[in-house]
Amino acid sequence: MMSAPVLIRDVGKGGWHAPSTTAYTNERELQALIAETPSLLPGVDEGTAAVACDVVLAGAGTVDVLVVAPGGDITLVECKLRANPEIRRQVVGQALAYAAALWQSGYEDLDDAFAARAGRPLAAALGEGPSESDEQLFRQAVGRNLADGALRLVIAVDRITDELKRIVRYQKWLIFVVLAQLALWLGYIGLFIMSGPRRPDMDFPAVLTVILGCAGGIFVFLISLELRGAFAAVVFGLATVVPCMGLLILTLVNGDATAELRKHGLKVGVFGARLADVEARPSPYDADEDAGW
Repeated sequence: MMSAPVLIRDVGKGGWHAPSTTAYTNERELQALIAETPSLLPGVDEGTAAVACDVVLAGAGTVDVLVVAPGGDITLVECKLRANPEIRRQVVGQALAYAAALWQSGYEDLDDAFAARAGRPLAAALGEGPSESDEQLFRQAVGRNLADGALRLVIAVDRITDELKRIVRYQKWLIFVVLAQLALWLGYIGLFIMSGPRRPDMDFPAVLTVILGCAGGIFVFLISLELRGAFAAVVFGLATVVPCMGLLILTLVNGDATAELRKHGLKVGVFGARLADVEARPSPYDADEDAGW
């Protein structure tokens, strides 16, 4: 959901203007902000929640922020600065390791890990002490989520990376390649029908199809490299030039790109998303998007 930009005004010093912003200099600042206002996290409602930082999970390391809502929802947050070279797939692996460490553990395990950092048990961190019946329901909800692996993983960064912009550009070119192929063959079919006994030459459309297929393979490779990694990028890129399979791969990768862009709240039309929408995408913190997910 798009939000309006934030404007401020100094009384007696002119009109409204956007506030000046600064990026975070270390991950602790971002971690402290999230711990102080966990409702900034996707899926975490405003109100009381049990929050602890640097919670040690046996066998997986230390999760930056652990948030447990009154309804038993569990959110694990890993904070990284944009400049951190681990910001891509290593961080995702880290978050998954945290989830694996908690999956099928018991309420007592999580409660002990939380209390070791927060200095009080989970139920007590929810504010005013819940009644015995409410605490029992809370314990059951948390235990059920742990058993089912129903955990929310959030990677918080101080700025959205350039990956979305690259995906938008690559997808646009991929869509143009697909449309060019369709236009080429529809035009050739129409020419074939209207030409009568004299059949049109197949050389030109065949050569153009190979050229467009190679171009499509390049953009399939680039999109897959952003979304799936190097191995999938090579496999999909090569598969694009295989007869009868190319269009299927183009459609599949285009769908991947569309899903990724929509996940970040971008509108994707027939010709893809607009770069201007990526630039204008609001942050939970300020109009200049110096923090986000």
